[in-house]
Amino acid sequence: MGEFTEIFGPFYWKTHVIENQEILDRCLGKIKNYSEKKPLIIPTDWECNIHSSFKSNDPDMKLDTPWLYPIYTRYINLFLDEFLDKAGTAKVFDPWYNVFSYDQFQEPHAHFPHDFSLVHYVLFNENEHLPTTFINPNAIAAEAQRAFRPDLISKINKKDPKKSFYMTNYTPIGIGQGDLIIFPSSLSHYVKQNKSDIKRITFTLNFNVI
Repeated sequence: MGEFTEIFGPFYWKTHVIENQEILDRCLGKIKNYSEKKPLIIPTDWECNIHSSFKSNDPDMKLDTPWLYPIYTRYINLFLDEFLDKAGTAKVFDPWYNVFSYDQFQEPHAHFPHDFSLVHYVLFNENEHLPTTFINPNAIAAEAQRAFRPDLISKINKKDPKKSFYMTNYTPIGIGQGDLIIFPSSLSHYVKQNKSDIKRITFTLNFNVI
């Protein structure tokens, strides 16, 4: 038996938010009501179809950041404990929400200049919705493999993240409501169209290590 060791590869870290139901009870009604009144709110320079509170000055769209901050900080600290070799803390920036109603999507983008980004799947039906899709930063190599070595690609398990070097993009499996992922902010990603009448709602924030 051999052992694979991944090198030069980005990653995502996953955990589950035990306070998810409390967050739903406190935040969901306001968000759903406002998104139904204004189903399309696209932040400046975004090229998508979405209702988002990103950098909004509308008080009706503000999340309860003082209440959410200690919740997310706890999970960020768990991540840092596992990721860092030396002690570090996080400077956390204000979270925002994204609502994806039927046929809505978000284009490929990254979260420069931050260190890490967090996505919390607050309202998410794993039978109807897709999680974040990540774009391979070695896309040229992956496309070349697909063009010149299709026989090799056909033999690879497309759901195995260890084989993601050979894929142009990767959508994690096993993401459910209440799950939270953290990934390098430089890793490009997007959200495919919501083909369900059930809203897909995520909370997102960025943080830097200090």
